[in-house]
Amino acid sequence: NHLSSEDIDQNNAFYALLVSLLISGVWLVYVVRLDIFDKEKKRHIALVLILSIILTSFASYPYQIIHYLGFTDSLNPFKSFLYCVFGIGLIEETIKLIPLLIVLKFTNAIDEPYDYILYASASALGFAFVENAMYLDSYGLEIINARALYATVAHMTFSSMIGYGLFLGKFKHTKF
Repeated sequence: NHLSSEDIDQNNAFYALLVSLLISGVWLVYVVRLDIFDKEKKRHIALVLILSIILTSFASYPYQIIHYLGFTDSLNPFKSFLYCVFGIGLIEETIKLIPLLIVLKFTNAIDEPYDYILYASASALGFAFVENAMYLDSYGLEIINARALYATVAHMTFSSMIGYGLFLGKFKHTKF
């Protein structure tokens, strides 16, 4: 059925959640299909997603602390840089890292190199689900391309780099 803009406006929160779920779902199917050797159990992937969604829901508290300490976006490039690194990046990457660390600590699910990237990406998709729902609800469905093709992929990329670093730390043994 064709939806009028009036229908979309009245149910924007519902559509924001639905579209966010579809975005994360499509990317999750993609990264899971890349796991060609030792397929992961769906319950471990679901655990990471749910943990990430729950932790992301509490992200406002660290943001409040950072803002209280004086880190805010600014016209001053140096202050803006500090805010982006410590006020945004550090908080978001920590939130996305915690579910990966929980699975590493309490399960044997991560047993091959790609698993680090898979679970880091799954955690990023849980984070992106919540963030996309908030942005789409606030700014409307017009920003769907930016959220689906840039922001979600960026979250997976940044988290995967951390997952890759954890993989190197565990499997690559050198004298240095």
